[in-house]
Amino acid sequence: MSMYRASAASVALCSGLLLASFIMAEQTADPVPSAQMNRTQYIKKAAPEPAVGMPRRPVRVPVALPVPAAQMNRALYRS
Repeated sequence: MSMYRASAASVALCSGLLLASFIMAEQTADPVPSAQMNRTQYIKKAAPEPAVGMPRRPVRVPVALPVPAAQMNRALYRS
């Protein structure tokens, strides 16, 4: 078998397989919508129960003053 015949046979085989896959893809049925994610059919979780315990007094944390940091200073940029 010459190199020409071997390459021609491989091209014919690949094109035949490609044609067969296109034909099989056309024969398959359309995808069923129920096989996709459908969030309306999910089971809804119940609202969590409130924690039972003694109510705590809120603690007031003093607000820290802003501290200058090494950030970009856009005022120094040229327009």
